[in-house]
Amino acid sequence: MNGPGQVQPRDRIHFERVLDQALNSPSVREALSRADGAVNAEQLRTRALAASAGIAAAADTEYRDLLRIRGRTDTSGGASPSAGSSSGFRGGLMTALVVLTPSVVAVAAALFLLLGYGLRLSGAQPHLADGLVTAGWTAALVAAVAALAGVIAMIVAASRNRSTSYDAGSGDERPEVERERERWQRVLLERGMVPFLHRGVRESLTGEGVRPSERPALPGPADSARDRSARPSDRGFTAPGYASPDFAGPGSSGAE
Repeated sequence: MNGPGQVQPRDRIHFERVLDQALNSPSVREALSRADGAVNAEQLRTRALAASAGIAAAADTEYRDLLRIRGRTDTSGGASPSAGSSSGFRGGLMTALVVLTPSVVAVAAALFLLLGYGLRLSGAQPHLADGLVTAGWTAALVAAVAALAGVIAMIVAASRNRSTSYDAGSGDERPEVERERERWQRVLLERGMVPFLHRGVRESLTGEGVRPSERPALPGPADSARDRSARPSDRGFTAPGYASPDFAGPGSSGAE
């Protein structure tokens, strides 16, 4: 965590859950109903995600406590990397065995049956032919059972992996970490998320949240000059006419 409001990627899902909880809270829903369409829940959600750093800073102390407790439990009671890698190696080996065993046994069964029935057709070594045929059918039965067991094992492994990945994103198993997370989420909801959403509704009602591109443009100098030229005179004053008979030019007198 580099600074206030910086939420780690593993905790982003909890941040978004708090946001959904705040959007569904009675006070925010009532504020949205009073907004009369000026802003909706999806717009508030987009604004909150864009301002996540500022919202999370309201519960920065609690989040730092969560990180400290989680780091201590991971160091003291968590599984070591070597244990995790050995467990992954064992899981990969078991998966390989589950996949390869039915295939190898099925190939052996096919070879036994081919050789056995070939010897029967040729009439040579009938005892060996009978043994190969029996071994072939036995291997085929073993291959079928192994294939069925492999399918069941793969289904169980897939469901276990889904549950493990969900637990990794939804929370830690240690109760002290869960308590710290719940405290952080509560403070984040009360001090950060709900006030931000209420402020967003107020700004939408007062127009403070309007983007500069949506504000009406002020008239420029060219527009003002054009308006003045097109505006009729208020006092009925017109320019003096210089076409009267008494006017002969700038240098002449009025009467001869």
